Amino acid sequence: MIKYAKLECTESEYNYLQQVQRSNNSKVKEQFVGSRRKLFNYDTMIATISLSNSLQLGKLPKQKFYAFLGAFNKQLYKQFRINDNLHNLHIDFEGASREKNYEAWENLKEGEFFYNIDLKSAYWQVANKIGYLKDKMFNTYFALDDYKMAKRLCISFLARQNYMVYYVDGDEYKITCNTSVFKKVYENIRYFLYATVTGCINDDLNWLEYNIDGVTVTAKGVEYVKAYFDKEGLEYKITECKKLDDKKYLYGGVERKFRNR
Repeated sequence: MIKYAKLECTESEYNYLQQVQRSNNSKVKEQFVGSRRKLFNYDTMIATISLSNSLQLGKLPKQKFYAFLGAFNKQLYKQFRINDNLHNLHIDFEGASREKNYEAWENLKEGEFFYNIDLKSAYWQVANKIGYLKDKMFNTYFALDDYKMAKRLCISFLARQNYMVYYVDGDEYKITCNTSVFKKVYENIRYFLYATVTGCINDDLNWLEYNIDGVTVTAKGVEYVKAYFDKEGLEYKITECKKLDDKKYLYGGVERKFRNR
């Protein structure tokens, strides 16, 4: 289990502790994983700090997030052990993962309604669909709103850089960890998602916008997109939108911009 809380410190405390350890000629090393740094004396972690305060976890306490992250990683390792096909899985994608159809937007009248069809926990669904996540863990967290950002973060963390710095007799030695297998997992999930969403876009569909996890269409296109996602076995939500003027619209009850100029 990850136990960050007791070892978490401020940046000044961390730097001071590092200096003390190095001045004592201790066997000191640091691990850098994304924005997190972990300080070790021999093989014991003695301090940790995150240089980024950008984690938006909502109501979910950090301790629960770290426990969830550990469970996700454990689940991923297990899937690789029991499914040899995952080692060679390679998904390609060419094209744009997001686009706006300004011509269709111009043809939409002010006050006219249109609809956004958005995949629920898109990365989480895809991770399960292509075999990185077993049904039990998928179903446990899928509908839990408190874990909405946690599910996205645990997958995006797979792309983080991971390296170790050793301090020996005043010199520094950097060893970069090979995380290519995790980056491939992240890439496969993203590319599968992009290919799936863009797969429903065609010349006959009067679409207004698509992005990494959803499609926005006129009323006439709703049933087609619903049927497409149903066939793919993906769950979604539909939000009613209303064009306000040439630039803005209501997404549910929230005002958004379709174009900036």
